[in-house]
Amino acid sequence: MNVTKSLVVGNFGGTDGAKCGQTIKTHNFYTLLNQDPDRDLFKFDTCCLRNKPWLVFYLVYLIFKVNKVIILPAQGFLPLLTSLLFILRVKSDYIVIGGWLPEYIKHSNICTRSYLKSHCRIFVETNDMLNMLSNFSDYVYLFPNFKEIKKLSIEDVNLDSRGIYGGDIKFVFMSRVERTKGVLIAIDAIIAIASKRIERNFSLDIYGKVEPDFENELLSYINNSCSGNLTVVYKGFIHSDEVQSKLTEYYALIFPTYYAGEGFPGVLVDAFSAGLPVIASDWKYNSELIKNNRNGFIFSPINAESLVNTLDCFLSIEKSLYKEIAMNNLNVSKCYSFANAKLIVSEYGI
Repeated sequence: MNVTKSLVVGNFGGTDGAKCGQTIKTHNFYTLLNQDPDRDLFKFDTCCLRNKPWLVFYLVYLIFKVNKVIILPAQGFLPLLTSLLFILRVKSDYIVIGGWLPEYIKHSNICTRSYLKSHCRIFVETNDMLNMLSNFSDYVYLFPNFKEIKKLSIEDVNLDSRGIYGGDIKFVFMSRVERTKGVLIAIDAIIAIASKRIERNFSLDIYGKVEPDFENELLSYINNSCSGNLTVVYKGFIHSDEVQSKLTEYYALIFPTYYAGEGFPGVLVDAFSAGLPVIASDWKYNSELIKNNRNGFIFSPINAESLVNTLDCFLSIEKSLYKEIAMNNLNVSKCYSFANAKLIVSEYGI
């Protein structure tokens, strides 16, 4: 039996591990390939080059050691990696993380453009990205984001505990915690909703790694937001293995991002797998992934008032529609599972 020697090159996060969308997907992809008994798998963590640039020579050694190279570079490392592979005349499969590539290509250097156009296959997360890059290369394919998730039923998620029949309503924000992910917009909107609907108690729990230069502002914002019927708490970082179970406890995920590099956020896969409705900004590719009344609701980006109005409408929907949205998300989550990702890997021979 032939064994494929494969090299995965990407940001594994160094000693910090998987704590953001980039590193989590890189780890997930490596884990996915590592489940193939007919594959001899190697990896190179681009994060280590920040402090040990001489390890690029070890990368060259690994590239020549294998017969298949798969790259998942962050934006900053793409020029170096594509230039290196171009010079070495080594083809690769590029698993894109995020939604920045179509715009980036317009301003990239000649070497990077030439390599991406003619020397590698590009796998993007959304159909919109696929369409945007179709005129650039004939070798662009769809590979949605995915995670190793547990299959849940509508009974498993326990809708009664979410507050749809009364009681406290718990919203959740889960992402890298920085300004452009919209966390302050989420807080402002929840404050407004709580003041309008004083008959109910509300909470917003915030999970994720907070950017160091934003932490003091965030905590100050949170301290000034709580009121008689509203609690806002920063809960810190949560390990990816715990996310799905934790999300089942909430009424909805609020995702007000306006981050320039947004693609197919992994937290949407988590929300779908937990049967959780998503209230998302109409930013980048979100409207391809979130459909009103089907698996959540869309609101105007960078607009707290629009989010307030959307939340107000969402809180007024019939319980039967809430249950339908929850079931739709549970059903669609299978499209973003390891099992489906394995089918794509097999189909394209990645």
